[in-house]
Amino acid sequence: MNKLHVTNLAPSTTEESLRAHFATCGGVCDVEIARDRQTGNPTGRGSVTMTSPHYTSEALARLDGRELAGRALRVSEKHERVPVARSTVRVTQQYRERNSMAYDVDCSGTGLTFRMYLDDGERWRIEACSSLRGADATVVSATAATRGLALAQVLAAWNMHAVAAGGSGVDAAEVTTALREVRAA
Repeated sequence: MNKLHVTNLAPSTTEESLRAHFATCGGVCDVEIARDRQTGNPTGRGSVTMTSPHYTSEALARLDGRELAGRALRVSEKHERVPVARSTVRVTQQYRERNSMAYDVDCSGTGLTFRMYLDDGERWRIEACSSLRGADATVVSATAATRGLALAQVLAAWNMHAVAAGGSGVDAAEVTTALREVRAA
């Protein structure tokens, strides 16, 4: 990769002056100075793409720490961003009543409904029910001092039941994260 990340740019630095500065080390393909989306002002960072790996190494060795417009530049290799896998668990609906909450959660194709309420005014009770209704529905529950503990127990019980029935469980960390995003856990 021939792209370099440049930080500590002076506000007066232009793309032309940055290009000229890096051209002392070889061919420059592209120069970009990052700007604030709202104000359009420079953010103090940018990128420079050199025409070859040799010129990239040369610029990295010679220009890191060298001044431009009164500022010592910080030059480093720009690494490509690796796409982050998005969670396949999401809350599809939520119902809130005075003393209880219910959440429909899609867990990679497995539908679960979580119902949460204070069991005795002090301990949380959480029930997880499969999207199937009637006699085919699977229900697991747990009671604990906090919603987080009760949820962990319910998810562990759910996964044990699913594996025992020959199926696959749900990703407990992803379910917990999805419920935290809606302030349920």
